Amino acid sequence: MLDHMSQKINSFFKVFVAASLLGTVLASLALPVVTAASPCSDAQVYISIPLDSSGNHCINKNEGSGVITSNPIYVWMLAIMKFLAAGVGISVTAGIVYGGILYSSSQGNPAQTKKAISVIVSAVTGLILFIMMSAIVNFIIPGGIFQ
Repeated sequence: MLDHMSQKINSFFKVFVAASLLGTVLASLALPVVTAASPCSDAQVYISIPLDSSGNHCINKNEGSGVITSNPIYVWMLAIMKFLAAGVGISVTAGIVYGGILYSSSQGNPAQTKKAISVIVSAVTGLILFIMMSAIVNFIIPGGIFQ
């Protein structure tokens, strides 16, 4: 039974990593790209797509005052990131607790000890991958997703 549970946890982490990578790719394709040369002020972000017929490429960074905060893609991406952050926190905590219980109940059994360490390493790896994915998404989105 514990082996079946471990397989489910490992497959969950694999699906989570794949979903995180897919989310990163979709975010990079759906949102405008920041360019190096910026004719905008410090309170604005330059995007490659003009916002209106006059050719304005600048949006405000301030929460609630710029076009980006009313953009439905931005709103959905922020909601997805918050949901994933909560899910990852719960999953990592559960994985570490489960691995700790396996480790403490192994009673010198090397197979169960190895399995427990594997579960804990998988949980920490999932956390590190989520942090890296969040950093990449925050870098790709103009002005950052977490304002």
